[in-house]
Amino acid sequence: MTAKIAAGSWVPTKAACEQLHISRFTLLRLKNNYARLRPGTHWVQISPKAKSPILWNVNEIRCQMAEWSANSDRVLRQGVN
Repeated sequence: MTAKIAAGSWVPTKAACEQLHISRFTLLRLKNNYARLRPGTHWVQISPKAKSPILWNVNEIRCQMAEWSANSDRVLRQGVN
């Protein structure tokens, strides 16, 4: 079975951090601790090994971040009413 991955440009961790203006720690925390970034959409490992390098889809991550911002803004506006 072949996994489907999102279209777009996939970049290594260092480049993703630079383009997103976030630290490596934050990016990995979003992936591992908070499970906010989904495999195949936001990130892929380039081999099945546990320590395999990861490639990131910066455009998909930006879209996700925009959604988080929109949701938090909506919650803040609801709290004001």
